[in-house]
Amino acid sequence: MYDGLSKAVINLTNLESNYKTVQAKKVLAVVKANAYGHGAAKVAEKLLSLGCSSFCVADISEAYELRKALLPAVPEIVILGYVPPDFARECLLYALTPTIFNYTHALSFLRFLPENGRLKAYIAYDTGMNRKGIVSRGECLAAIGETEKILALKNLEIVGAYTHFFAADCGERGKKQTNIQRENFCKILKAFPSAFSSVSLSSRRSWFGEDVRAGLILYGYPGGKPVMKLCSAVVDVRDVKAGEYVGYGLIRAKKDMTVALVPLGYADGVLQAYSDKKVKIKTERGEFFGTVFGRVCMDFTLIDVSEKPIKIGDEVIFFGEDTSTLQSIAGKKLPVHELLTSVSSRVRRIYKES
Repeated sequence: MYDGLSKAVINLTNLESNYKTVQAKKVLAVVKANAYGHGAAKVAEKLLSLGCSSFCVADISEAYELRKALLPAVPEIVILGYVPPDFARECLLYALTPTIFNYTHALSFLRFLPENGRLKAYIAYDTGMNRKGIVSRGECLAAIGETEKILALKNLEIVGAYTHFFAADCGERGKKQTNIQRENFCKILKAFPSAFSSVSLSSRRSWFGEDVRAGLILYGYPGGKPVMKLCSAVVDVRDVKAGEYVGYGLIRAKKDMTVALVPLGYADGVLQAYSDKKVKIKTERGEFFGTVFGRVCMDFTLIDVSEKPIKIGDEVIFFGEDTSTLQSIAGKKLPVHELLTSVSSRVRRIYKES
């Protein structure tokens, strides 16, 4: 909420540091979903100043917004999601690069392009995820044939290809499946050496080849420097007797306790996953950890601060001073992406260089 207390502090210096760790000939920076909640225009502006010239978004509306924010300064905006063919002229007009899902999709674009228009596009390949792109399995003969037909369309200029590794973040368990996907994609690349000459292999989530698609790593996960810090302040502190209810859901205090009230809730991005998790509280007497107690409310969170010298106005940090906090909240079942993108527009973004 815009209460002056709750904010997401975006550290652009950390963004720069993370960007510089990506070793690639060219980086396609993923700024979809408002740059994972960080603010697409500001993030893209910073990355542009560092030499990044390609950005990936989810859909045509995100592409429009980014083009308006950065105008012609960005030579390439790649749309990873589905683009309806009747937006072909808009893609041409605003220099947007759509993804082609299959030959039928490609053919449909031609109906809406001017006769002398030539639209740049990427081809997506489904090498095992069953989500989007030309199905590429086994010998990939059907996929190769479909690609040949797309490359023959004179009004489309295919500038790249990619696939998505669905098990890239599953550690050792995912290696076997990732290798199968790699083999499938290699067959496509080898069949069209001139068309896809810039495409080589990387171990990241998506292959754009030497052109590496950098997503979550830009924002500090895993192993980088966290770019976003989500914080608020204590607005009330009260003592609760054993047996009394606390918050929603008939949850009782098992013993006498002290709870602090913080004006951030699930409508702001503090999901139920935060329940029972620790958050940092900065006070005049030092730093302490409190535990989110019970169910998170729409607009508030209650924190168990029993036996700690907490008072109104003390800063509460939900995540962002290190990467381990958010990863701990996410656990094994909830992606870090989901927690970052859940931080809503009710939370004020503050950008800083440090």
